[in-house]
Amino acid sequence: MTELMAKLGVKGVQAEELWDLSPEGMMQIAPVHGLIFLFKWVEGSSRKAPEIVVPDLFFAQQVIQNACATQALLNILLNCEGLELGEELSQFKSFTQGAGLDPETCGMTIGNSDTIRTVHNSFARQQVFSVAQKGGKDDDAFHFVGYVPFRGKLYELDGLQAAPIDHGAIPEGTEWTAKATEIIQARIAEYSASEIKFNLCALVKNRKDVYAEQLTAMPEGSEEALMLKDRMAQEDEKMATYSKENTRRRHNYIPLVLELLKAMAKSGKLEAATEAAKLKYQERVKDHLKQKGFK
Repeated sequence: MTELMAKLGVKGVQAEELWDLSPEGMMQIAPVHGLIFLFKWVEGSSRKAPEIVVPDLFFAQQVIQNACATQALLNILLNCEGLELGEELSQFKSFTQGAGLDPETCGMTIGNSDTIRTVHNSFARQQVFSVAQKGGKDDDAFHFVGYVPFRGKLYELDGLQAAPIDHGAIPEGTEWTAKATEIIQARIAEYSASEIKFNLCALVKNRKDVYAEQLTAMPEGSEEALMLKDRMAQEDEKMATYSKENTRRRHNYIPLVLELLKAMAKSGKLEAATEAAKLKYQERVKDHLKQKGFK
């Protein structure tokens, strides 16, 4: 998400996976621009939200398949004040607001943006061929939902809904994230106790920029200054790792795999390796059926 936002032209923002939802944990990554909740979508679990109109709040319905994460990002970014959105997203925001587009049309406009579409597609896995198959009842479908503060209220931006969900006013003297995490935790509790496939990300100010600002107030050579410099170096390493992981994820490994298979066949090792893989797969199937209660 961090690299995707950068390619869209957004500056000074990164995505951080959250492990600590306590107020203390949230303060460590403040300021938080928005939260993105990822969960396994179950048919019939969507709530029917009342259709409301919130002036100047950007909200796009999800009318494009496989663009859920990008849409959740845009629903948050285009509602945050003071962010450097870049030329493309700034023009996109001005156009949608100026034209007074409804949520469905906003969703279609996202798909019609060459820049957004190109950046989104650049993160897709490359494939030489694909096997079409029907989804079974055990297939997992995941969905991204955004939470953002807007003019004193907390809104849930779910692209599967027809309108934003108004969660009411943010209590004075409290951080909006406290109200949001309560709602998210309550939503998690609605699922089966065995379901653990959840993820929560925060869109926060670039951490290296935060540490650089803090560094200016520290005496040169002090322990605090050295600690901040170390954190800045860790951020550089983290971003380099993200970039490498994204490159590997997008890379098409099928030609390499085919050449390896050819080399194994030529050396006479492919048949034995295939039989060993079959046995291993059969054992995994047996273990899976056993866990499901089959004998």
